[in-house]
Amino acid sequence: MNDPSAVGDHLYLRPLDQDDAQAVVPWFEDQDVSSMTPSVREPTTFLQEIARSEQDVSLGICTKDGDRLIGLAGLHGVDMEGRSAMFGIVIGEKEHWGKGYGTEATALVVDLGFGRMNLQRIWLEVLAANERGIRAYEKVGFRREGGPGPSGSLVMAIAREDWKAAATAARRCA
Repeated sequence: MNDPSAVGDHLYLRPLDQDDAQAVVPWFEDQDVSSMTPSVREPTTFLQEIARSEQDVSLGICTKDGDRLIGLAGLHGVDMEGRSAMFGIVIGEKEHWGKGYGTEATALVVDLGFGRMNLQRIWLEVLAANERGIRAYEKVGFRREGGPGPSGSLVMAIAREDWKAAATAARRCA
């Protein structure tokens, strides 16, 4: 594993570097991938900006089996005073869709946000048509905060106390 920031059952998260641009650029050029993600101006510039940002934590999603970069996930606009951040994710390698990797990566980032960064709230914006993403977020504990807006997207959030309650329940079941 290449410098993991968090490790799950099938995945690990690691810091991004400029060499990752070769893998990332084709994802955002793919209509299937880009139609479910917010627009990224130019992936190479995006990676440079993220590396310099003090308000963003962006990580590569890598498979433990094969050590392959398959996506990106992170917390954006981190507000340490208000203790909140926006979550974002993309599984760019389509052959890895539908395998639970998005759910696992989401859980790893949420654990990082609440456990290591001491955040109180993590929120996200998702297209209402992205049913697979919505199911993954709900499995982790995100809840909808109102119906779809004019842009067709939903806001979902998870609070620290809900994350703690879910972790306590999981320990009781283990």
